[in-house]
Amino acid sequence: METAAATPNPLVNLMPIAAIFAIFYFLLIRPQQKQQKEHDAMLKNLKIGDKIVTSGGLYGSITGFKGDDLEVSFSQTVKLTVARSAVTRQAAFAGKSLRDSGIREQTGCTVLTVRDAATRQFLSNPPPDTVLCIGDTLIVLGKPDPVARLAEFSGGEEEERSPHAAAEKPAQRRIPWPKRSP
Repeated sequence: METAAATPNPLVNLMPIAAIFAIFYFLLIRPQQKQQKEHDAMLKNLKIGDKIVTSGGLYGSITGFKGDDLEVSFSQTVKLTVARSAVTRQAAFAGKSLRDSGIREQTGCTVLTVRDAATRQFLSNPPPDTVLCIGDTLIVLGKPDPVARLAEFSGGEEEERSPHAAAEKPAQRRIPWPKRSP
């Protein structure tokens, strides 16, 4: 007597493929859609005076609108028209005081010095009402973890090698003393 072999249900064969699709959806597709919606909302809510960062890494301030384009001032003499889609994010600290930026509270880093981009002057032990501008350089004190939080909090401005809000990790950027030749 021959027994009929049980044929597997075709739905069981599709379960691994469905599981892989679900994993891809929740780990890749859905977070990217959320990020795109947030970026679109940020682009729609831009207003005059907002400090922005373009996709080319330029920091500027919005001075006006021309249809779907923005008039952006990058310095006192340089004003360009930029496509709204070229804006990657708003500058994290520009136009805010040290107190309002929340650097100390959010990251645990202490700002030791601010180098003013316009005058190239150093302001040691800056007061909390010091307003940060595009191009200013911050010299901060903190352990590697808080400095990494500062880089995250600033939107990665340090990682992009921007002069604005640059933070150095202690003991990682030492310049060796030159050896004397005999």
